[in-house]
Amino acid sequence: MTQLKRSKIKNFQPIALQSAMVLIGLVSLVGIAVSWVNLIPGLIVFCVTLFVSIIASGAWMKSLTCEDCGRALRAPKGWWYRFSGKPIHFHCDICDVNWDFGLRGHED
Repeated sequence: MTQLKRSKIKNFQPIALQSAMVLIGLVSLVGIAVSWVNLIPGLIVFCVTLFVSIIASGAWMKSLTCEDCGRALRAPKGWWYRFSGKPIHFHCDICDVNWDFGLRGHED
């Protein structure tokens, strides 16, 4: 029978990074709208922050491992729309454990 374990990993770092990227992106867009920043540099800053945010999220999701055996875990396919508001569990086939990293599905 599959066990459910709560991970000791805290989600502070990816949330802090995402928050910083969103803040920088929004400031660059507001800067364009209020004419603090020229159009081209503002759009470049916005696009770079968006790119860094997407790459960092993907890297963090790929770095999750089973705390029992150390095997890399993958997110379930379609997790961004299948688990509306519910916990997203990462399954380790070797240990037969579902890991809860505190992630929740997107609510529409």
